[in-house]
Formats: sequence, structure tokens, C-alpha cells
Amino acid sequence: MKKVILSLLWIFLIFPINVRAADEPPWQRFIKNGVYTEDIVLYGRSNQCADIIIEITKSGGDKEGEYRYSSDNGLTWSDIKVIKCTSDIAFFSTKPPVSDLGVKVRFLSGAGFEKGERYEIHAPITYDTQEGINVGEGKVRVSSEDIIYNDSYKIFIKITRSGALGEGAFSYSEDGKKYSEDITIPQSGAVSMYDGKVTVTFWCGSGRFLVGDEYRCEIKGDMSKRNYTPYILAIAGAAFFVMYLVYSHLSSMKDKLDNYVLYEYTRVEGKKNRALSKRRQY
Repeated sequence: MKKVILSLLWIFLIFPINVRAADEPPWQRFIKNGVYTEDIVLYGRSNQCADIIIEITKSGGDKEGEYRYSSDNGLTWSDIKVIKCTSDIAFFSTKPPVSDLGVKVRFLSGAGFEKGERYEIHAPITYDTQEGINVGEGKVRVSSEDIIYNDSYKIFIKITRSGALGEGAFSYSEDGKKYSEDITIPQSGAVSMYDGKVTVTFWCGSGRFLVGDEYRCEIKGDMSKRNYTPYILAIAGAAFFVMYLVYSHLSSMKDKLDNYVLYEYTRVEGKKNRALSKRRQY
């Protein structure tokens, strides 16, 4: 009997948390000591895939508590900072070279922060997705685990069969004109595209996707990080080849000119010799 009461109590305590978590897309969940929480809010577009950890180092709320954070899954940590609920924290990579992740966090006022608490957030690289004619309750997020340097992608998604995860279907296009065949939305919600470089995640919570829902996303590669070494080597090789052809051509021209002068000189001397011999005979 005691075990039954404890089990019911456990279900009673956990059930509201699970329902609350189910109302949020997986990319908006924040874990506090292993449980979903709303004590902090994360927003912005991440420029780098990172596992962010916030650790409370001193108990207290606004302007009292202290924290530190890590953006490399706990390998290195930032300096200890004071919790300020009225300002945002911009996360930067704590390992060299320093680079802005592009995401920010805000501690919500009124929440109690205790020393030793840890907030865990997984920040993939995300791209803004626009909703077109959206009549359902589904959401779509486009992300990538790797930064795309050299390529740009356009993704157009249309819901072609209404339903939840594992039921609905969609088709996609790269130009908004020619669409693929219908694809059933997987139960996991995650679909890999472009040879695994891009991941499209579907989510509808307790709702469903409806025919007519449209989503659009454009990913522009960071050309400033592009590797130009192959192009430089190709240009250098072509320049060397052209210089070699020019040098060979000039060398051959010089040889022909010298031969021609020698030949003329020999011919003229020959004529002079023949003329002298005739005069002597005469």
C-alpha cells in the first residue's frame, strides 16, 4: 500500500511538468537539474552549435545571486557574474578563438536561484523560418550541426496531408516551383536534407499540421570563411603555364632569327667568293 501511495504521489508531482514540457517545442526546452524549467529564457540565432551550461555559484535573485556559464559542455567556464534579471546575457565561446554564439539568455524575475543548480541548453545553428499560409498548429525549425561556409540553400515546405507527427505529409522544393513527392512526417519530427547538412524539425505538440501550411527558409553560407586555397593554386598553376608558353615561344623566335642571320651571312660570303674566282680567271 505504501508503494502505491508513493507511486501516485510521484505521478502527481511529475505529470504537470511533463504536460508543461509537451506544450513547448523541443528547441525551446531548458533543463534545470534534469527537469524542464521556465526560470530562464533563451532567444536569438546561434552561429555555432554549442551545449550551454549555466551554473549558479551563489544563491539569490536579481542583483544578489551569481552564476558562471560554459559554451563547450563544461570544459571551460566564464568568470563569475552577478544575476541581473533586467538585462540579457550574450553567450560567447569560452575557448579560443572567441566567437559570438548569437544567442542570449534572460533570468526571469521572481525565480529563486540556489547555489549548485545547473541549467542545460543545447543551441544548434538555427535559421529564421517564415510561415506562409499557416492554418494549423504545427511549427518548423531549420538547423544545422555544422556551419555552412560555401553553400546557400532555399527550402520551401508545403503540408500535403493533415495530421500529427507520423501521420501528416509534406513536400519540399528548392525553388518554390517544382516540389518533391509526398513524404510522411516522421514520428521523431526530424528530416535530414542536402546530404545531412540541414535538418528540418517538425513539431505540433497536441495539435496537428493542416493542408495549406507553408514554411520557407533561406540559408546563406558565410563566404568570408570560404577556403580559397584550391582557387589560388589553380590560378598560380595557370599563370605559370602561360609564362612557360610565352618563354618557349620567345626562345624559338630567337633561335630562328640567329639561324637566318648565319644563313644569310654564309650565302653572301659564298657569292663574294664566286665573284672573286671569276675575276681572277678573266
